[in-house]
Amino acid sequence: MALNQTSKGLVVAVVAAASFGLSGAFIKPLLESGWSPAAAVTARVLIGGVVLAPFAILALRGRWASLWRGRWRLLGMALVGVAGTQVLYFAAIERIPVGTAILIEYLAPVVLVLFVWARTRRAPKAVVLAGSAVAIAGLLLVVSPGGGKPLDLVGVALAVTAMLGCAGYYIIAARPSDGLPPVALAAGGLLAGGVALAAVSATGLLPFVVSTRDVQLFGGPAP
Repeated sequence: MALNQTSKGLVVAVVAAASFGLSGAFIKPLLESGWSPAAAVTARVLIGGVVLAPFAILALRGRWASLWRGRWRLLGMALVGVAGTQVLYFAAIERIPVGTAILIEYLAPVVLVLFVWARTRRAPKAVVLAGSAVAIAGLLLVVSPGGGKPLDLVGVALAVTAMLGCAGYYIIAARPSDGLPPVALAAGGLLAGGVALAAVSATGLLPFVVSTRDVQLFGGPAP
């Protein structure tokens, strides 16, 4: 049975969410081995940008003007979605569990629902409100305030700030494309974000530390 566009979009969204969720599980061992969040994000996004670049070039088909028309959207993706949000998220998982940090960050859609509600003065549909309530309840169950070990408040604050950055990322991604293919936006955002992070780190504003020590991954050492 062929999938309609909405079903295809949902499948892609679930795969994207799972992929981003796994990024924390892979990065946390690097952070524990001595990498700084800025260094880990810079390496990650530059590698991703280089991998996507050939596909972006193919998708553009010589329409280089679309890069210039979409320059502000691309810059916003680079600085907000790629650099800022990920550095904050990786800084958060240095202090709190990956599961807690990702759940906080993935409350970004709830923030957008509340923002649109406040701006338009129109209540969202019941199903949207119900989904938002379930998301918040799930976070409370995982974080379990008042029970278990105390949470690092700085880590929670970093995750909340990453959540706001993620909401901004969704807004930027949803803006009109001006002919810029999605893969070109992703590749350009990754490359520009990585260069921006490297430039800021070179000034000493962000700690940039790498390590060649083995990491503990899936219960054993890995290079």
